[in-house]
This record gives sequence, structure tokens and C-alpha cells, in this order.
Amino acid sequence: MIIELNVPSGEMVFSDGLPGFFVPGEYEVNTEAGTIKKTKAMERIGCAYGYVGNSCPIVYRIDGRNLLVAAIMSERRKNKPKKIAQIVTDHWWYGFADAVEFERRTGLKRTEYDRVAVNPGVYRFTHMLPGESDARIYAKIAWVREPDPVKDYLAEYRTMNFTAGQVIRDMMLRWPRLFEGPNALMRAATHIICTMDGGRFWHANGFPQFNPDIFPEIEDMEIPVFDQPFDWYPMYEECALVRAANEEIHFNPSFASLAKNVARCIIKHGSGRHTGNPKIAQECLEKLDILYPGI
Repeated sequence: MIIELNVPSGEMVFSDGLPGFFVPGEYEVNTEAGTIKKTKAMERIGCAYGYVGNSCPIVYRIDGRNLLVAAIMSERRKNKPKKIAQIVTDHWWYGFADAVEFERRTGLKRTEYDRVAVNPGVYRFTHMLPGESDARIYAKIAWVREPDPVKDYLAEYRTMNFTAGQVIRDMMLRWPRLFEGPNALMRAATHIICTMDGGRFWHANGFPQFNPDIFPEIEDMEIPVFDQPFDWYPMYEECALVRAANEEIHFNPSFASLAKNVARCIIKHGSGRHTGNPKIAQECLEKLDILYPGI
């Protein structure tokens, strides 16, 4: 697998999963296809990111334009390249980024991370997938051309926004067997508003980040008023409804409407087996009415 990294500063920062570089949403990284999608998505935001398992590889310098990410080499090996540092892979991935871009994006100091000086330019990472290398080489890194223009990788991310109808339509397209039938919209809503997973990753613009590859022009859909008994998922402090009521995350207008829709349904019809939900829903609805009036 080939990916590229622009390094105009002439210095790379690397570690096991760089802070400040993330893809909105999740891939199924327990599959090879999922790890490839993750790596390609990270490339698009300015990070060379590759799965290496719990291998704790070494970054070696071959020369000013070539590096290697590989397993520990024997001290008795002839022509052994120079060791730069070891990556302790608690998260099972390596991550490389331009040092200046890393500081700009994170506010962290590059001196607090492992670094390697290189010739400024664009570097090609030939990342080895399982079974592609017998020598326990994880990535070959080579200079391929002069630096590309500096890019604001976060500009597109900052402007992203999706409605509740768009996110639910995307969920139905991705998992049609989970979200089908007469209560499909309520099942999608309980996942977004009531579960702990639904409360984890919210964009500053007020929508949940489930799918990294959600189509920007995905068609919206109308969400009706929920007005029937339903077995809503048990709510805890990590769920989106509670987090938004406590101002830990922000709802855009469509998700504020969806959350109030769910809360009102729970208050009116109960929550099936989960008897604690109505009290939580009432408390959260009162706060949301103040935070998002007129919805």
C-alpha cells in the first residue's frame, strides 16, 4: 500500500498514534480492508499512519532521503542502518507527520516527541500489509519530490455539518438489517441519543461522527414525531442526551429537535424495561429547552 506525506519543514514527528490527527468516525480496523481505509483516510489529513500490531518497531535511517520502519535488527547484522528511535505501539499503529504541521495543529511541542530530520519534500510510504514482507519490514519511506504547497487540512473538517435526517439515512444505508421496518427511525434515534456509543464522537458543529466516509450531499429525510411506546436504550451520563444537557457536547438544530423528540416520547410513553429513563429524559428536556428554545 502506497501513501504520501508532505514534509516541507524537513522534520518528521512520529509516535504510536499522533495526537491531533484523527478521522471523524470509525472503521472496522479488525479487518485488513478496514485498516487500509483508516490509513488512506489519515493520509488525506496529513498523517502517514500504518497498522503494525503490538510490534514496537524501530525507525531506522538509511540516508537523508530514506527511512525504514522495521522490527529490531540484530546487532551482528552487517550494514545495519542507524537506529533513530523505537515506537512503543500501545495502539498498534505508527504515525508520522510534518513537525511544523504537528505543532500548528495540536499546540504541542515537537521536542516532546520522537523526531527525525530529513530533506524537505514529499515522502512515499510503502506500507507492508500482513504477508507482504518476510523480513519484518513494516514501511519503507523514500523522498520522491520537492515539497507540495502547505495545505490547511482542517479547513474542510471545520465546515462539515449534517442533519439528523442525513445521519439516519446514512445509518440505514450502512446497516440495512439493523435499521429497517416500522420502528427503524426510532431504533436509529435510540442509538444516537440514548447509547453511550452515540455520545462519544460529536463534531463541534453539532452532529455525531459515525461514518468517516459519509457522502456530503447525502439526501435528508423527515423524522416524524415519536408518539408510541418503545423500548428505548437505558441512558447513562455518557449518552448524547445527558452530555448535551450538561453542555459537554453541542447539538445543531436538527439534533436538538431529535433529542427533544426522543425525550418527550419517553416522558409520555415510558421506556419499556428501563424505568430510570423517564426521570433522566424529564431533567434533560428541561435543560435542552433552555439551551435550544423554540425547537
